[in-house]
Amino acid sequence: MSLQDRLRDRKKLTSGGGGGIRDKFKKRDTSTLEKTYENRDKQTKSGSMGKTIFNHEILSTFEIEEWQPHLVIGDHFYDILPVSFIPHIPYHWECQVHFAVGFAKDAFICPHQAHRKQCYRCEVQSKLYRKKEEYLNEKRWSEEKFKNAAKKLYPQDRIVYLLWKRTEELLGDEPPDYTLRVWNAPKVAVHQEIQGKVRDKINRTTLDISDVSPDGEGRTVAMEVSKRKTSAGTFPGYGSFDLHKRENPIPNEILEQLDTLITEAEDQGFENAIEYLIHYADYEEIKESMQTEEDEDEDEAAAKTKEGSTSSLRQRLQQKEEEENKGYDASKTTVDETLAEIESECEKTRQELSGLSSIRFKAWCNKNDYKVALEFDSQSEAVDAIVEDMYEKFIEQADIDI
Repeated sequence: MSLQDRLRDRKKLTSGGGGGIRDKFKKRDTSTLEKTYENRDKQTKSGSMGKTIFNHEILSTFEIEEWQPHLVIGDHFYDILPVSFIPHIPYHWECQVHFAVGFAKDAFICPHQAHRKQCYRCEVQSKLYRKKEEYLNEKRWSEEKFKNAAKKLYPQDRIVYLLWKRTEELLGDEPPDYTLRVWNAPKVAVHQEIQGKVRDKINRTTLDISDVSPDGEGRTVAMEVSKRKTSAGTFPGYGSFDLHKRENPIPNEILEQLDTLITEAEDQGFENAIEYLIHYADYEEIKESMQTEEDEDEDEAAAKTKEGSTSSLRQRLQQKEEEENKGYDASKTTVDETLAEIESECEKTRQELSGLSSIRFKAWCNKNDYKVALEFDSQSEAVDAIVEDMYEKFIEQADIDI
């Protein structure tokens, strides 16, 4: 059955008041809520403009958007939604995410933590620890630099929610926006704070804030996003969490989408619908992304060498021009010799760029003011254009007629 057929069936099911579809969603059972509360601050024992952890093709199919509240300072309101019809499935999905991977600052679910598969980033971290004493003894790295490098490679504990964003509706008197959203949220700064609110510590009971039954335990979450300045930079801060009882039940427009998504996820073998929305990167994909940041010291050294070579050629051309202006005999370097040096320099650039992966090539273009080259249909065409441009600039600077 197609998604359109399922949506049509859901509308038929809810046309008489919505009782049927609403009954499919069960309140989270007590043991599941207790476990979610108890694990609110438990840390995993393991250690953008880029990719995110979500499968955007599937998000697009269900018209689900990725929510990034840290981009908007101020108050936010949202309803966390159930992600399964099964009572013992929590209303979130916990994962470990590698952030800031490669030049594009990609984010990836850690394959080792998710499925006990090889993770290239974790391997790099392991190798780094094995070389710690060598780096410190040879004074190649300071203790602080090592800690920062190792910390960057750790996956972070995250909580993913499926939610209904209501900020504009509740604060701006705008009509409800029935778009479903997913949020890759910090565990400690957000999830732990919410779990501190759902617990009745006197009666030792826990609310199911995802409950969609009328007059049930469902709640609208309020929070405030601010800017937090630290020595390492400016980061989003999350605070002022509160839970508000819903004035009206979750609308059928939301429930219909939920029903379709959860049913499709179950058909694909997922008990938790969020897992169905995730992109699971493999070893090679993470490796390719990391190639733009690996061997940074070596890359910088190579870049300096190349810059030195190019600079040297430019300097000699400039010196030749100055000597000619002063009436000196600048014929020590013949035209043929200058052309040979220019052609050699351009050929070295061609070989270097042709051997780069697409990610590293993009990084090179951005760094060297050749972003326009990224508009070509293929990398080989772009390389040809870059080399031709460099050649013409050298010829112009050398004042050679060819």
